[in-house]
Amino acid sequence: MPRRHACGGTLTRRFTVPAVHFAAPGFYTTDVTRFQKQVGPERFAKFEKQKADAEKRAKAGQLTGYEKALEGV
Repeated sequence: MPRRHACGGTLTRRFTVPAVHFAAPGFYTTDVTRFQKQVGPERFAKFEKQKADAEKRAKAGQLTGYEKALEGV
């Protein structure tokens, strides 16, 4: 490691883990909030209903062919 300019001591590199919270598979919390602001509350509620329905079908094993293809992506 390089030496510190002021005192000549050695520098150490510290690694920290960033705080990330996933609200849904593939989405960050900030993405969901931004999406909600962009599309408006009515359209966002429709999206949330469709997402909940798809998750319910996935748990029951009743996905459409298109949804099954998307699982592998």
